[in-house]
Amino acid sequence: MRGLLLTLTALATLIAVLVCPTALLLDRTAGADYTIVNAVDADTVEVNQALWSEGEPVAEIYGIPSTETERLLFANEANVLHPEEDPSLNLYLKRGDDHPLQAQLVWFIASRAAVAALVAAIAGFVLLRNVKRGEGAPEDPQTG
Repeated sequence: MRGLLLTLTALATLIAVLVCPTALLLDRTAGADYTIVNAVDADTVEVNQALWSEGEPVAEIYGIPSTETERLLFANEANVLHPEEDPSLNLYLKRGDDHPLQAQLVWFIASRAAVAALVAAIAGFVLLRNVKRGEGAPEDPQTG
């Protein structure tokens, strides 16, 4: 019993310590900032390119852009576009049921997992202390 409790406590401590640095590593190595564009079909893009003139927003040629950039992890390169009208733009063309992994979600999950693992580790340390002292679980007053 004590060995299992020690192993679970060590595992919870390890998770609590490593989950946020892992999220940071993922964010820095696999993340990039994109303007997400709800893509339109190729025929509409052709018409928009023909009507576009210098000084107009470029992202609107390819669909309906979001107002803010978002950090995506492991973005599908087939949906990434650097338009010839402005190659400095990073557009992510979102089509249909495409749901790219956002860094914001990874950080949300990592923070919750770190807190849960920390609570589990603290509970494990408290239980280990009680088991070490020989206190264990309190006796049932009915059994005596």
